[in-house]
Amino acid sequence: MSRPTRTIQPKKGINKRKLMNSMVNIPSTNPDPHYRYKMPALEIRINPARIRTNNLKREPVEVPASTQIQNLAPIAKALNRPVEYLSKYFELELEMQGVMEDRQRWFKLCGGELTEHELMMVLDKFIRRFVLCYICNNPETALTIFNSYIVKECGACGQSTRVDRFSKLTRYLLRNRNFGIGFAPVSVDATR
Repeated sequence: MSRPTRTIQPKKGINKRKLMNSMVNIPSTNPDPHYRYKMPALEIRINPARIRTNNLKREPVEVPASTQIQNLAPIAKALNRPVEYLSKYFELELEMQGVMEDRQRWFKLCGGELTEHELMMVLDKFIRRFVLCYICNNPETALTIFNSYIVKECGACGQSTRVDRFSKLTRYLLRNRNFGIGFAPVSVDATR
């Protein structure tokens, strides 16, 4: 008597191969496949320009094209920066109006269709300026604000370096100190 053949069903749950492919190095220009610091890859959705005609009595309304970043919050969490910093950086660098919608689940840039490569280049620029240590190139940094400049303090090598003060985001954060979270309050010790 022969044994009945059993069909093997795929396991339900997380596909680890797909999960590993959806992670990229911090920054994405690092080619090492075994690099320790990773973040989720950008997931975008492009909404092309269209003409909306909801009411026949009114004239048709043209809705401009927009680009949505679907996973900005997990990227910000991986970079250890507030979502507000990333969204404001995209707005300032691309000179487009941005809207954070659906309880900060996705971020929409209004007024144009952008490719994933263009957005990734802007994100890598943010990472080089505001996340990576200038000395050891590790992303284990924390931002601290002083009177007129911002300092990146590295948890790996212990160096403190100033952030480029001519960056648009730096100037915006220095003018609007209560804009977001993430800055540690600085206390001056008089005994030192």
